Amino acid sequence: MGGLLLPMFLLGVAETLKMHGTVTTFDNFYFLARFCFRPNNGKAVFTFNYRRENIGGVIPTYNTLLMYYDGEKQWDAAYKSDLTCSEKVDLLMSQNDTDQMAELRETEEHYCDQEDNTLPLITCSSYIGFQNSKARWWFFAISNCVNPNGVSTMDYTVELTNGDSFWNKHVSADEIGILETQLAFAALLVYLLILTARVSVVLAKKQFYHTSF
Repeated sequence: MGGLLLPMFLLGVAETLKMHGTVTTFDNFYFLARFCFRPNNGKAVFTFNYRRENIGGVIPTYNTLLMYYDGEKQWDAAYKSDLTCSEKVDLLMSQNDTDQMAELRETEEHYCDQEDNTLPLITCSSYIGFQNSKARWWFFAISNCVNPNGVSTMDYTVELTNGDSFWNKHVSADEIGILETQLAFAALLVYLLILTARVSVVLAKKQFYHTSF
């Protein structure tokens, strides 16, 4: 049992390195991820690939990346309410937090480009830095409020980091220290298993084992 504990634990940590998948939903607002960034050294690296949809075959619609921090007027208001998609986006607009929004379209030069001018394929790849005065939760969502079919189906890869430390780079600020603690317990468990095996060998040689009939 002890031999399986460490590999299974390390696999769980490795999964926090990157998140990747496909957004498939009929909702216009889709929660993507959350992460607690440490002060002044947080970064989100992302890549999005999707096919732009047109309303009535004419009017183009675009997915938008939204970034809320934990707060009564931001994520709390967006998540714990019955607001419409547009109203959830307006939470950022009304507070002049437009830097917390990135429309994923080919004209957004800092983030996106169109793979083929003859096809509505859009690729967005960049990073965003987070300069917090204290550790703070950030919540990432994708919206497409005008598309009657919801958020356009989209492949994504998102990497969320806290600085460049080997131990803490891919660990949310609320979980820092857990890796070291579990590794210490895993090492202690391995040591106890080895010690138990050695004691068992010594007892067997001296025939000190008691056999019950």
